[in-house]
Amino acid sequence: MIPMKCRICKKPIDWELDQDPLCEDCFRLGQALADILPVKEPERFCAHYARHETGWVEVVDPVRVRLANIPNCTGLNLYDVVTLKPPYKNCCPRLVVGKVLERKYRCKSILLGLTDEVSVMRKQLETADAPSEGVDTFNRGLGAIAMVAYNDTTPVLDILNETGFGFDLRPVEMGRRRQRAV
Repeated sequence: MIPMKCRICKKPIDWELDQDPLCEDCFRLGQALADILPVKEPERFCAHYARHETGWVEVVDPVRVRLANIPNCTGLNLYDVVTLKPPYKNCCPRLVVGKVLERKYRCKSILLGLTDEVSVMRKQLETADAPSEGVDTFNRGLGAIAMVAYNDTTPVLDILNETGFGFDLRPVEMGRRRQRAV
């Protein structure tokens, strides 16, 4: 037995050379995930981001997944690497996003503007590593809304001002994610 840290959650464990360096909790969660997923691991599947929000996740390894959407809920963002939890009770059998392990983008905002202008602004933002998604139109197709993920070092306002279009950028509070009992 060698003292080591779990490769997923970094808890101290006693590791044997012939085993995967996982703590008991991460090992059990990996087994539960293997039971729920089809025999061939899919590249993506749908999971609960929050009680009333679902979205796509990409499999990183048996106990970690990466978010493939910009969630509306607080505390999660595009490309976050997270653990998974068992499904909610009295709900559909989708797995639930758990603890955030790695974060690529620290900020997200809602971008509002005219439909044609929002598509141009989205292209400008994507060149500066600020992906956006979920363009919805309103006001009979005249206005559009999109979610934008970015880091605090990305000059989002400068990029949008360079386009010369009128817009409204409303930051979404990232905060800490509340962990609910399932």
